[in-house]
Amino acid sequence: MKSDNDRAQAYCISLNEIRARMDAVRAVCRGGVTFGTAQFDYEVVAINFRKALELIAFGSLTANRAAYEAAHKDIQKIWRAKELLERLEKIHRDFFPKPLKQPSITYEQGQRRLHFDDLVAGFLTRAEFVTLYDACSQVIHSQNPFSTTSSISFGHTPLEWAEKITNLLAFHLFRLSGYPQVWVGELQRPDGRAHVSIASPQVSTSPSN
Repeated sequence: MKSDNDRAQAYCISLNEIRARMDAVRAVCRGGVTFGTAQFDYEVVAINFRKALELIAFGSLTANRAAYEAAHKDIQKIWRAKELLERLEKIHRDFFPKPLKQPSITYEQGQRRLHFDDLVAGFLTRAEFVTLYDACSQVIHSQNPFSTTSSISFGHTPLEWAEKITNLLAFHLFRLSGYPQVWVGELQRPDGRAHVSIASPQVSTSPSN
């Protein structure tokens, strides 16, 4: 049976990959990396967004093998985000992370206490998840030569989307499928790695990474 630390480690692996993929998107968009043509760069950005979104969607299932496999077994057949999210919600209602503001930290009787307020703007919403996922799916698949649509709109620039994803996960609450605890995820600490803590109304445990 996995320990809380094992579960935190599994979730952190997903967060670390998401952060690395957003770094890759930024590198391409800022001209530091290219794959030869603007079209190829565009497709690589779309692939990294699509992978990051799938990691967000499936992150809360990482500690539950049965639930993960049930949701993932036909992912190749699901390319519309609405269907994917509906499927995930049937398996785990609280799968989507809840973004938080930077915490305020106090110490009482030698214990660290964190206070979080909800983040209310500037992050990737569930509706925007659908918009970005579907746009990326259109880019990844070869375009129909008979289509009347000549371009695909992302709605925001790739850098803006990367920022929204980062803001969603910088600090966030989540529940792992099959477990009652509420967790706090942190996308990146000064050590450059993701961290996860079990949250309670009064104290937070030491984070794992």
